[in-house]
Amino acid sequence: MEFLRILWGMWCDMAPYLLFGLVVAGFIQVLLPREKVARHIGGRDLFSVVKASLLGVPLPLCSCGVIPTGFSLYKQGGSRGAVVSFFISTPQTGVDSLLVTYAFLGPFFAVVRPVAAFFGGVMGGLAVNKWGGRTEEGGNSLALASGGEMGRKGLLSRALGYGFGDFLYGFAHSLTFGVFLSGMIAYLVPRDFFASMVGTGFLSMLAMILVGLPLYVCSTASVPVAYAMLMKGLTPGAALVFLAVGPATNVATITTMVGVMGWRVTAIYLGSIVVTSLAFGALLNFLYGLLPGLFPLQGAYAGAMLPPWFKVAAGLVLALATGYALFKRMRNMLAGSKGSEACKEGVCSAGGNWETMTLEIGGMDCPHCVSRVWRVLADVDGVKEVEIRPREGEGVVRGVNIDERRILEVLKTNGYSARIRIDGGGGASPHPH
Repeated sequence: MEFLRILWGMWCDMAPYLLFGLVVAGFIQVLLPREKVARHIGGRDLFSVVKASLLGVPLPLCSCGVIPTGFSLYKQGGSRGAVVSFFISTPQTGVDSLLVTYAFLGPFFAVVRPVAAFFGGVMGGLAVNKWGGRTEEGGNSLALASGGEMGRKGLLSRALGYGFGDFLYGFAHSLTFGVFLSGMIAYLVPRDFFASMVGTGFLSMLAMILVGLPLYVCSTASVPVAYAMLMKGLTPGAALVFLAVGPATNVATITTMVGVMGWRVTAIYLGSIVVTSLAFGALLNFLYGLLPGLFPLQGAYAGAMLPPWFKVAAGLVLALATGYALFKRMRNMLAGSKGSEACKEGVCSAGGNWETMTLEIGGMDCPHCVSRVWRVLADVDGVKEVEIRPREGEGVVRGVNIDERRILEVLKTNGYSARIRIDGGGGASPHPH
Protein backbone atom coordinates (compact mmCIF):
# COMPACT_ATOMS: atom_id res chain seq x y z
CA MET A 1 0.00 0.00 0.00
CA GLU A 2 2.86 2.39 0.73
CA PHE A 3 4.21 1.82 -2.79
CA LEU A 4 0.81 2.60 -4.32
CA ARG A 5 0.51 5.72 -2.18
CA ILE A 6 3.90 6.95 -3.40
CA LEU A 7 3.00 6.12 -6.99
CA TRP A 8 -0.35 7.91 -6.86
CA GLY A 9 1.20 10.91 -5.12
CA MET A 10 3.80 11.32 -7.90
CA TRP A 11 1.13 10.90 -10.56
CA CYS A 12 -1.14 13.57 -9.03
CA ASP A 13 1.76 15.96 -8.43
CA MET A 14 2.64 15.75 -12.12
CA ALA A 15 -0.86 15.65 -13.62
CA PRO A 16 -1.99 19.33 -13.54
CA TYR A 17 1.22 20.55 -15.11
CA LEU A 18 1.32 17.79 -17.72
CA LEU A 19 -2.32 18.31 -18.73
CA PHE A 20 -1.65 22.00 -19.27
CA GLY A 21 1.51 21.09 -21.16
CA LEU A 22 -0.44 18.81 -23.49
CA VAL A 23 -2.80 21.67 -24.35
CA VAL A 24 0.07 24.08 -25.04
CA ALA A 25 1.92 21.41 -27.03
CA GLY A 26 -1.13 20.98 -29.24
CA PHE A 27 -1.35 24.70 -30.00
CA ILE A 28 2.38 24.90 -30.75
CA GLN A 29 2.10 22.00 -33.17
CA VAL A 30 -0.91 23.51 -34.97
CA LEU A 31 0.33 27.12 -35.05
CA LEU A 32 3.98 26.38 -35.85
CA PRO A 33 3.96 23.97 -38.82
CA ARG A 34 7.17 22.46 -40.08
CA GLU A 35 7.36 24.46 -43.30
CA LYS A 36 7.52 27.69 -41.30
CA VAL A 37 10.36 26.26 -39.22
CA ALA A 38 12.25 25.16 -42.35
CA ARG A 39 12.35 28.66 -43.77
CA HIS A 40 14.43 29.84 -40.82
CA ILE A 41 17.18 27.23 -40.71
CA GLY A 42 18.54 27.08 -44.23
CA GLY A 43 21.72 29.10 -43.69
CA ARG A 44 25.14 28.09 -42.42
CA ASP A 45 25.55 31.18 -40.26
CA LEU A 46 25.32 31.60 -36.50
CA PHE A 47 21.82 33.05 -36.71
CA SER A 48 20.38 29.94 -38.41
CA VAL A 49 21.93 27.66 -35.77
CA VAL A 50 20.65 29.86 -32.93
CA LYS A 51 17.14 29.97 -34.40
CA ALA A 52 17.10 26.18 -34.89
CA SER A 53 18.11 25.56 -31.29
CA LEU A 54 15.69 28.18 -29.98
CA LEU A 55 12.81 26.77 -32.02
CA GLY A 56 13.55 23.28 -30.76
CA VAL A 57 13.36 24.08 -27.04
CA PRO A 58 9.54 24.40 -26.72
CA LEU A 59 8.54 21.92 -29.43
CA PRO A 60 6.81 18.80 -28.08
CA LEU A 61 8.90 16.12 -29.82
CA CYS A 62 10.69 13.19 -28.23
CA SER A 63 14.01 11.73 -29.42
CA CYS A 64 12.36 9.34 -31.88
CA GLY A 65 9.59 11.74 -32.87
CA VAL A 66 12.24 14.30 -33.83
CA ILE A 67 13.79 11.91 -36.38
CA PRO A 68 11.29 12.39 -39.22
CA THR A 69 10.86 16.10 -38.48
CA GLY A 70 14.57 16.85 -38.32
CA PHE A 71 15.55 14.92 -41.43
CA SER A 72 12.62 16.22 -43.44
CA LEU A 73 13.79 19.74 -42.54
CA TYR A 74 17.22 18.71 -43.82
CA LYS A 75 15.70 17.51 -47.10
CA GLN A 76 13.82 20.79 -47.42
CA GLY A 77 17.08 22.72 -47.45
CA GLY A 78 17.95 23.10 -43.78
CA SER A 79 21.70 23.35 -43.21
CA ARG A 80 23.48 20.45 -41.55
CA GLY A 81 24.54 22.59 -38.61
CA ALA A 82 21.06 24.00 -38.03
CA VAL A 83 19.43 20.57 -38.28
CA VAL A 84 21.90 19.06 -35.78
CA SER A 85 21.20 22.02 -33.49
CA PHE A 86 17.49 21.22 -33.80
CA PHE A 87 18.20 17.54 -33.07
CA ILE A 88 20.04 18.39 -29.85
CA SER A 89 17.72 20.97 -28.29
CA THR A 90 14.31 19.59 -29.30
CA PRO A 91 14.07 16.22 -27.50
CA GLN A 92 15.64 17.50 -24.27
CA THR A 93 12.77 19.83 -23.51
CA GLY A 94 9.24 20.80 -24.46
CA VAL A 95 6.49 22.79 -22.83
CA ASP A 96 5.08 19.65 -21.23
CA SER A 97 8.39 18.48 -19.75
CA LEU A 98 9.33 21.96 -18.53
CA LEU A 99 6.07 22.24 -16.61
CA VAL A 100 6.63 18.82 -15.06
CA THR A 101 10.22 19.84 -14.25
CA TYR A 102 8.84 22.89 -12.46
CA ALA A 103 6.39 20.70 -10.54
CA PHE A 104 9.03 18.29 -9.24
CA LEU A 105 12.28 20.25 -9.19
CA GLY A 106 11.29 23.89 -8.87
CA PRO A 107 11.63 27.02 -11.03
CA PHE A 108 15.42 27.24 -11.06
CA PHE A 109 15.85 23.74 -12.45
CA ALA A 110 13.06 24.43 -14.95
CA VAL A 111 15.09 27.40 -16.25
CA VAL A 112 18.52 25.75 -16.29
CA ARG A 113 17.28 22.73 -18.22
CA PRO A 114 16.16 24.56 -21.41
CA VAL A 115 19.15 26.92 -21.21
CA ALA A 116 21.49 23.90 -21.22
CA ALA A 117 19.58 22.37 -24.15
CA PHE A 118 19.78 25.65 -26.08
CA PHE A 119 23.52 26.07 -25.62
CA GLY A 120 24.10 22.41 -26.45
CA GLY A 121 22.22 22.87 -29.70
CA VAL A 122 24.17 26.02 -30.62
CA MET A 123 27.49 24.36 -29.78
CA GLY A 124 26.69 21.27 -31.83
CA GLY A 125 25.39 23.23 -34.81
CA LEU A 126 28.42 25.51 -34.98
CA ALA A 127 30.77 22.55 -34.62
CA VAL A 128 29.07 20.74 -37.50
CA ASN A 129 29.29 23.83 -39.70
CA LYS A 130 33.02 24.07 -38.99
CA TRP A 131 34.15 20.43 -38.78
CA GLY A 132 31.25 18.43 -40.17
CA GLY A 133 32.88 17.60 -43.50
CA ARG A 134 31.05 18.07 -46.80
CA THR A 135 29.05 21.25 -47.08
CA GLU A 136 26.18 20.42 -49.42
CA GLU A 137 22.80 20.79 -47.80
CA GLY A 138 19.56 18.93 -48.01
CA GLY A 139 17.60 19.03 -51.24
CA ASN A 140 13.96 19.64 -51.90
CA SER A 141 11.58 17.19 -50.33
CA LEU A 142 8.12 16.14 -51.37
CA ALA A 143 5.40 18.73 -51.23
CA LEU A 144 4.02 19.23 -47.75
CA ALA A 145 0.52 18.26 -46.84
CA SER A 146 -1.70 21.24 -47.30
CA GLY A 147 -3.82 22.31 -44.37
CA GLY A 148 -4.36 25.87 -45.48
CA GLU A 149 -7.98 25.38 -46.38
CA MET A 150 -8.83 24.74 -42.77
CA GLY A 151 -7.32 28.04 -41.66
CA ARG A 152 -8.17 28.65 -38.03
CA LYS A 153 -11.42 26.75 -38.19
CA GLY A 154 -11.38 24.06 -35.55
CA LEU A 155 -8.14 25.35 -34.00
CA LEU A 156 -9.06 24.26 -30.48
CA SER A 157 -10.21 20.80 -31.54
CA ARG A 158 -7.11 20.27 -33.66
CA ALA A 159 -4.81 21.38 -30.84
CA LEU A 160 -6.54 19.19 -28.25
CA GLY A 161 -6.70 16.36 -30.75
CA TYR A 162 -2.94 16.44 -31.19
CA GLY A 163 -2.02 17.06 -27.54
CA PHE A 164 -4.29 14.36 -26.09
CA GLY A 165 -4.20 12.18 -29.20
CA ASP A 166 -1.07 11.68 -31.29
CA PHE A 167 1.32 13.38 -28.85
CA LEU A 168 0.18 11.56 -25.70
CA TYR A 169 -0.06 8.33 -27.69
CA GLY A 170 3.61 8.64 -28.58
CA PHE A 171 4.91 8.64 -24.99
CA ALA A 172 2.08 7.24 -22.83
CA HIS A 173 3.92 3.94 -22.40
CA SER A 174 7.24 5.54 -21.43
CA LEU A 175 5.46 8.00 -19.12
CA THR A 176 3.69 5.17 -17.33
CA PHE A 177 6.88 3.16 -17.04
CA GLY A 178 8.81 6.23 -15.87
CA VAL A 179 6.39 6.97 -13.05
CA PHE A 180 6.33 3.28 -12.07
CA LEU A 181 10.14 3.16 -12.03
CA SER A 182 10.22 6.35 -9.97
CA GLY A 183 7.88 4.80 -7.43
CA MET A 184 10.04 1.68 -7.24
CA ILE A 185 13.17 3.78 -6.66
CA ALA A 186 11.45 5.88 -3.99
CA TYR A 187 10.06 2.79 -2.25
CA LEU A 188 12.94 0.30 -2.47
CA VAL A 189 16.21 2.21 -2.80
CA PRO A 190 17.96 3.40 0.40
CA ARG A 191 18.14 7.14 0.84
CA ASP A 192 21.88 7.63 0.17
CA PHE A 193 22.23 4.83 -2.38
CA PHE A 194 23.45 6.91 -5.33
CA ALA A 195 25.79 9.03 -3.22
CA SER A 196 27.45 5.88 -1.85
CA MET A 197 27.57 4.08 -5.22
CA VAL A 198 28.74 6.80 -7.63
CA GLY A 199 29.71 9.61 -5.28
CA THR A 200 28.76 13.25 -5.51
CA GLY A 201 31.37 14.52 -7.94
CA PHE A 202 32.31 14.13 -11.59
CA LEU A 203 31.97 10.33 -11.46
CA SER A 204 28.24 10.56 -10.78
CA MET A 205 27.75 12.63 -13.94
CA LEU A 206 29.79 10.18 -16.03
CA ALA A 207 27.63 7.36 -14.69
CA MET A 208 24.48 9.15 -15.85
CA ILE A 209 25.99 9.54 -19.33
CA LEU A 210 26.55 5.78 -19.54
CA VAL A 211 22.99 5.19 -18.37
CA GLY A 212 21.40 7.78 -20.64
CA LEU A 213 23.21 7.37 -23.98
CA PRO A 214 21.58 4.13 -25.21
CA LEU A 215 18.35 4.61 -23.26
CA TYR A 216 15.06 5.73 -24.77
CA VAL A 217 13.22 7.95 -22.31
CA CYS A 218 11.13 10.97 -23.28
CA SER A 219 11.84 14.36 -21.72
CA THR A 220 8.66 14.27 -19.61
CA ALA A 221 8.99 10.70 -18.35
CA SER A 222 12.61 11.33 -17.37
CA VAL A 223 11.63 13.96 -14.78
CA PRO A 224 10.03 11.73 -12.11
CA VAL A 225 12.91 9.25 -12.55
CA ALA A 226 15.46 12.02 -11.98
CA TYR A 227 13.43 13.28 -9.02
CA ALA A 228 13.38 9.83 -7.41
CA MET A 229 17.15 9.47 -7.88
CA LEU A 230 17.68 12.91 -6.33
CA MET A 231 15.75 11.73 -3.30
CA LYS A 232 18.18 8.82 -3.01
CA GLY A 233 21.40 10.83 -3.06
CA LEU A 234 22.06 11.70 -6.70
CA THR A 235 23.48 15.20 -7.15
CA PRO A 236 21.51 17.88 -9.04
CA GLY A 237 24.28 18.05 -11.65
CA ALA A 238 24.11 14.32 -12.32
CA ALA A 239 20.32 14.57 -12.53
CA LEU A 240 20.66 17.33 -15.14
CA VAL A 241 23.05 15.12 -17.15
CA PHE A 242 20.47 12.33 -17.11
CA LEU A 243 17.70 14.76 -18.15
CA ALA A 244 19.84 15.92 -21.09
CA VAL A 245 21.45 12.71 -22.35
CA GLY A 246 18.53 10.32 -21.81
CA PRO A 247 15.94 12.15 -23.95
CA ALA A 248 18.40 13.49 -26.54
CA THR A 249 20.05 10.20 -27.50
CA ASN A 250 19.07 6.62 -28.15
CA VAL A 251 20.12 3.84 -30.47
CA ALA A 252 17.48 4.67 -33.12
CA THR A 253 18.51 8.33 -33.37
CA ILE A 254 22.23 7.52 -33.44
CA THR A 255 22.00 4.84 -36.14
CA THR A 256 19.70 6.98 -38.30
CA MET A 257 21.99 9.99 -38.05
CA VAL A 258 24.99 7.85 -39.02
CA GLY A 259 23.12 6.67 -42.10
CA VAL A 260 22.00 10.15 -43.19
CA MET A 261 24.83 12.45 -42.10
CA GLY A 262 27.78 10.15 -41.42
CA TRP A 263 29.97 9.25 -38.47
CA ARG A 264 31.70 12.62 -38.17
CA VAL A 265 28.48 14.59 -37.73
CA THR A 266 27.12 11.94 -35.37
CA ALA A 267 30.25 12.13 -33.23
CA ILE A 268 29.93 15.92 -33.05
CA TYR A 269 26.24 15.57 -32.16
CA LEU A 270 26.97 13.17 -29.28
CA GLY A 271 30.04 15.07 -28.12
CA SER A 272 28.13 18.34 -27.95
CA ILE A 273 25.42 16.80 -25.77
CA VAL A 274 27.96 15.17 -23.45
CA VAL A 275 30.21 18.23 -23.07
CA THR A 276 27.32 20.66 -22.53
CA SER A 277 25.52 18.44 -20.03
CA LEU A 278 28.74 17.91 -18.03
CA ALA A 279 29.50 21.64 -18.01
CA PHE A 280 26.01 22.64 -16.87
CA GLY A 281 25.92 19.72 -14.43
CA ALA A 282 29.16 20.92 -12.81
CA LEU A 283 27.76 24.47 -12.66
CA LEU A 284 24.57 23.19 -11.05
CA ASN A 285 26.49 21.26 -8.38
CA PHE A 286 28.56 24.36 -7.66
CA LEU A 287 25.45 26.51 -7.26
CA TYR A 288 23.83 23.86 -5.10
CA GLY A 289 26.83 23.94 -2.79
CA LEU A 290 26.50 27.71 -2.44
CA LEU A 291 22.70 27.99 -2.39
CA PRO A 292 21.06 24.67 -1.50
CA GLY A 293 17.71 26.44 -1.14
CA LEU A 294 17.53 26.67 -4.94
CA PHE A 295 16.50 23.03 -5.10
CA PRO A 296 13.29 22.01 -3.28
CA LEU A 297 14.19 18.33 -3.28
CA GLN A 298 11.14 17.33 -1.28
CA GLY A 299 8.63 18.12 -4.03
CA ALA A 300 7.73 21.47 -2.47
CA TYR A 301 6.47 23.01 -5.67
CA ALA A 302 4.45 20.03 -6.74
CA GLY A 303 2.99 19.55 -3.29
CA ALA A 304 2.24 23.08 -2.11
CA MET A 305 1.30 25.12 -5.17
CA LEU A 306 -2.06 23.46 -5.85
CA PRO A 307 -4.93 22.23 -3.60
CA PRO A 308 -5.07 18.45 -3.06
CA TRP A 309 -8.54 18.03 -4.59
CA PHE A 310 -7.39 19.70 -7.80
CA LYS A 311 -4.35 17.43 -8.09
CA VAL A 312 -6.49 14.32 -7.52
CA ALA A 313 -8.98 15.45 -10.16
CA ALA A 314 -6.16 16.14 -12.61
CA GLY A 315 -4.63 12.76 -11.77
CA LEU A 316 -7.88 11.01 -12.64
CA VAL A 317 -8.20 12.91 -15.93
CA LEU A 318 -4.60 12.12 -16.87
CA ALA A 319 -5.09 8.47 -15.90
CA LEU A 320 -8.14 8.21 -18.19
CA ALA A 321 -6.36 9.93 -21.09
CA THR A 322 -3.23 7.83 -20.66
CA GLY A 323 -5.23 4.64 -20.27
CA TYR A 324 -7.09 5.34 -23.50
CA ALA A 325 -3.79 6.05 -25.29
CA LEU A 326 -2.36 2.77 -24.00
CA PHE A 327 -5.52 0.94 -25.11
CA LYS A 328 -5.21 2.39 -28.62
CA ARG A 329 -1.54 1.46 -28.71
CA MET A 330 -2.29 -2.12 -27.71
CA ARG A 331 -5.15 -2.33 -30.20
CA ASN A 332 -2.91 -1.13 -33.03
CA MET A 333 -0.16 -3.52 -32.01
CA LEU A 334 -2.61 -6.42 -32.13
CA ALA A 335 -3.93 -5.23 -35.48
CA GLY A 336 -0.38 -5.02 -36.77
CA SER A 337 0.45 -8.51 -35.56
CA LYS A 338 -2.40 -9.93 -37.62
CA GLY A 339 -0.64 -8.68 -40.71
CA SER A 340 2.83 -9.76 -39.62
CA GLU A 341 3.32 -11.93 -42.68
CA ALA A 342 2.89 -8.82 -44.84
CA CYS A 343 5.31 -6.77 -42.71
CA LYS A 344 8.44 -8.44 -43.98
CA GLU A 345 11.07 -6.02 -45.29
CA GLY A 346 9.12 -3.01 -44.02
CA VAL A 347 5.84 -3.65 -45.87
CA CYS A 348 2.97 -3.62 -43.39
CA SER A 349 -0.61 -4.49 -44.28
CA ALA A 350 -3.68 -5.42 -42.28
CA GLY A 351 -5.60 -7.01 -45.17
CA GLY A 352 -8.74 -5.96 -47.00
CA ASN A 353 -10.03 -4.73 -50.34
CA TRP A 354 -11.52 -1.22 -50.36
CA GLU A 355 -11.18 2.21 -51.99
CA THR A 356 -7.46 2.92 -52.51
CA MET A 357 -5.27 5.99 -51.99
CA THR A 358 -1.53 6.05 -52.77
CA LEU A 359 0.71 8.51 -50.92
CA GLU A 360 4.24 9.74 -51.41
CA ILE A 361 5.69 10.15 -47.91
CA GLY A 362 8.92 11.90 -46.97
CA GLY A 363 10.82 11.43 -43.71
CA MET A 364 10.61 7.65 -43.18
CA ASP A 365 14.28 7.29 -42.30
CA CYS A 366 14.22 4.60 -39.61
CA PRO A 367 12.27 1.47 -38.57
CA HIS A 368 10.52 3.51 -35.88
CA CYS A 369 9.26 5.88 -38.57
CA VAL A 370 7.76 3.03 -40.59
CA SER A 371 5.79 1.73 -37.61
CA ARG A 372 4.73 5.24 -36.61
CA VAL A 373 3.46 6.10 -40.10
CA TRP A 374 1.58 2.80 -40.21
CA ARG A 375 0.01 3.54 -36.82
CA VAL A 376 -1.14 7.10 -37.52
CA LEU A 377 -2.65 6.10 -40.86
CA ALA A 378 -4.34 2.99 -39.46
CA ASP A 379 -6.00 5.15 -36.80
CA VAL A 380 -7.79 7.41 -39.32
CA ASP A 381 -11.54 6.83 -39.60
CA GLY A 382 -12.49 4.71 -42.58
CA VAL A 383 -9.02 3.22 -43.11
CA LYS A 384 -9.08 -0.59 -43.09
CA GLU A 385 -5.71 -1.43 -44.59
CA VAL A 386 -2.33 0.32 -44.54
CA GLU A 387 0.71 -0.71 -46.55
CA ILE A 388 4.03 1.07 -46.10
CA ARG A 389 6.89 0.79 -48.62
CA PRO A 390 9.79 2.69 -47.03
CA ARG A 391 12.28 1.97 -49.81
CA GLU A 392 9.98 3.63 -52.34
CA GLY A 393 8.83 6.33 -49.90
CA GLU A 394 5.23 5.27 -50.46
CA GLY A 395 2.17 4.37 -48.48
CA VAL A 396 -1.12 2.87 -49.62
CA VAL A 397 -4.32 3.15 -47.61
CA ARG A 398 -7.53 1.32 -48.39
CA GLY A 399 -10.92 1.69 -46.80
CA VAL A 400 -14.34 3.29 -47.10
CA ASN A 401 -15.07 7.05 -47.23
CA ILE A 402 -11.47 7.99 -46.49
CA ASP A 403 -10.97 11.68 -45.72
CA GLU A 404 -7.90 12.67 -47.74
CA ARG A 405 -7.45 15.92 -45.79
CA ARG A 406 -7.35 14.00 -42.55
CA ILE A 407 -4.80 11.58 -44.04
CA LEU A 408 -2.50 14.44 -45.04
CA GLU A 409 -3.08 16.32 -41.79
CA VAL A 410 -2.12 13.44 -39.49
CA LEU A 411 1.07 12.82 -41.47
CA LYS A 412 1.98 16.49 -41.38
CA THR A 413 1.19 16.72 -37.66
CA ASN A 414 3.57 13.84 -36.97
CA GLY A 415 6.41 15.43 -38.94
CA TYR A 416 6.19 13.73 -42.35
CA SER A 417 5.84 15.42 -45.71
CA ALA A 418 3.17 13.86 -47.90
CA ARG A 419 1.15 14.23 -51.06
CA ILE A 420 -1.41 12.08 -52.80
CA ARG A 421 -0.09 10.51 -55.97
CA ILE A 422 -2.30 11.32 -58.91
CA ASP A 423 -0.40 9.66 -61.75
CA GLY A 424 -2.94 6.86 -61.88
CA GLY A 425 -0.41 4.13 -61.23
CA GLY A 426 -0.92 1.44 -58.64
CA GLY A 427 -3.91 2.79 -56.84
CA ALA A 428 -3.88 6.51 -57.37
CA SER A 429 -6.00 8.69 -55.18
CA PRO A 430 -9.70 8.65 -56.01
CA HIS A 431 -9.74 12.30 -54.94
CA PRO A 432 -6.97 13.99 -56.95
CA HIS A 433 -6.12 17.67 -56.35
